[in-house]
Amino acid sequence: MVSLNLSDALRTQALSQLGFDYVLTMPDVTINDLNLMAHATKDNNIHAKINQVAQSQADVLIAHYQHLQHAKGIIAYQGRQHYIAQLCALETYLTVTQRQTLKKYLTSN
Repeated sequence: MVSLNLSDALRTQALSQLGFDYVLTMPDVTINDLNLMAHATKDNNIHAKINQVAQSQADVLIAHYQHLQHAKGIIAYQGRQHYIAQLCALETYLTVTQRQTLKKYLTSN
């Protein structure tokens, strides 16, 4: 079992009270929320939905990264680093293609 800090325990409780199915339909579900729900449930259907949402978020992050890929300057560099950090946080949920894309971005920086 994963040891949660108070903030994560309260967040997990709130997520479970709302219902994981409902939370996964919200457009602003965070990577932390996905991780908390994945650790809190044993339901394979919920895990499948978590993977689907995470992969969808990864597609958006990859598109944003590609938009900044050839931009120059410190702000563009920081933006690329931000998207790479978010993709790394989602890595356990990524498809093989998405992982290969992430690996390519990590080696090109």
